[in-house]
Amino acid sequence: MEVHQVRYFLAVCETLNFTRAAENCNVSQPALTRAVHKLEEELGGLLLRRENNLTHLTDFGRLVRPHLEQMIADAEAAKSTAKRFLQMDNAPINLGVMCSVGPIRFMSFLAEFHTTHTSGSASHSRWGIAFERRTGSALPMSPVRLISPGSIANTRII
Repeated sequence: MEVHQVRYFLAVCETLNFTRAAENCNVSQPALTRAVHKLEEELGGLLLRRENNLTHLTDFGRLVRPHLEQMIADAEAAKSTAKRFLQMDNAPINLGVMCSVGPIRFMSFLAEFHTTHTSGSASHSRWGIAFERRTGSALPMSPVRLISPGSIANTRII
C-alpha cells in the first residue's frame, strides 16, 4: 500500500468523481484510476462502486476509509515532526558536563547558547539544572533565568 494510492482514494471519496479527484490531486484520471485499483487489489475488495456517471463508496470502502484517513493524518504528523526536528525547533539537546566545570562558567555558556539559538519569544522560563555523577546521584544547582525560550525550551541538561 502506497501513500499516494490512499490519497487518491480519499480524494475520490470527497468528490465521488474520478475526474475531479484527479484534477485535485494533479494527476491524470487514468493514473488515479490505476492507483485506486491497485489499492483495491491489495486490500482484497472493491472500495468504490462505479455505475455510469455515479460513483459510490461500497460498505467495504466505508469501513476502511476512517483507517486510511488516520493513516494519512499520522503520515502528515510524522512529516511535520521530522521537519521541525531537522530545523531544530524543539529538538532535545543533551549535555554532559564534568563536575570540574564551574557553575558560573557553565551558566554563562548556557545563557549565551540560549541567546544565539532562540526564536525571539519574549517570555521567561526558570530552569533546574543538575549534574549527574558516575555514582548516579544528582547534585541540584540553583535555577537560572532564561529569556526567550524558543527551540531550547525542551532542552534537558544532565
